[in-house]
Amino acid sequence: MKHIFSKTKALLMVLCIGWGIMATSCINEDLDACRTYKLTLQVLNLQGYDITEGSAEDVQDASVFIFDENGKHLETVKMTSAQIVTRTPIEINYPAAKKLQIVAWGNVNNDLQQLQVGATIDDLKIQVKKSNSYAQSPAELYFGDDEVPLSLGTLTKDEEVPIQLAVGRLQMRTLNLDRGLANNGLRSDVECQFFFKETLDQLNSKGEVEGNDVAYDPDAEWVGSEWEMTEFDTIFPGELQLGTIEANGIEIGNADRDYETKELLRAEAGHDTIVVFVWGDDGEYLGARIKVRPWGYIEDDIEW
Repeated sequence: MKHIFSKTKALLMVLCIGWGIMATSCINEDLDACRTYKLTLQVLNLQGYDITEGSAEDVQDASVFIFDENGKHLETVKMTSAQIVTRTPIEINYPAAKKLQIVAWGNVNNDLQQLQVGATIDDLKIQVKKSNSYAQSPAELYFGDDEVPLSLGTLTKDEEVPIQLAVGRLQMRTLNLDRGLANNGLRSDVECQFFFKETLDQLNSKGEVEGNDVAYDPDAEWVGSEWEMTEFDTIFPGELQLGTIEANGIEIGNADRDYETKELLRAEAGHDTIVVFVWGDDGEYLGARIKVRPWGYIEDDIEW
């Protein structure tokens, strides 16, 4: 009986040593075999620097759309600003998938734009809202995407999905408008209206603009003798765009390029576009001055 007990005790000691060696091996030699990897969001500024910890005011929320390698929609994970700032990981466990396609949108969980989610990645769209056929300003949207390989349904390494600004901002104003109005036989207090034409009305799952042409009619007001947008409006980026100003329903100025530099009017993601309609001392319309600068750049006296 004593002999049997000794053999059992010896066997237990061998097993314990074996487990200890295995544990030591997992910790010291083969971390990939026992580590849980994380998927997190990373907020980048225009220069590509990581500003995640300080992004609470810039990114209020995010929706992370997860698709398999065939583009099938698996899940949508909604995140708060606090979760983004603290890099809260997103749980990944999809044994049937070899690779995930991730699409992340920041500031999308509101009613400032229309979010379309379907069965596949191609169904994912963000569309501007319209009022009287004119586009309304979307939120300050951030976008990012990534492809993530899996092993046995889990991540193979830590993965950060970077998101950056996907929209631009627009401001339009005038210079010597009173002279232009007089030259057109119009009163100095006549009703005016800006229009910004044309941009496409959708962003797809790659963050690209697509869809149908749409125009904006931003709010503006009299500031002294000039007609101005007193705030920037967010807009989708685009190419070959046109700004116009009407007075009493009559177009009195338009801008598709800077009349001095000949640079084309183009709204860029992450940038402010400033358009100034200019009339000469004789009231003749000269054209527009256009300035594109990084989003939020403060410059009281713009050098044209």
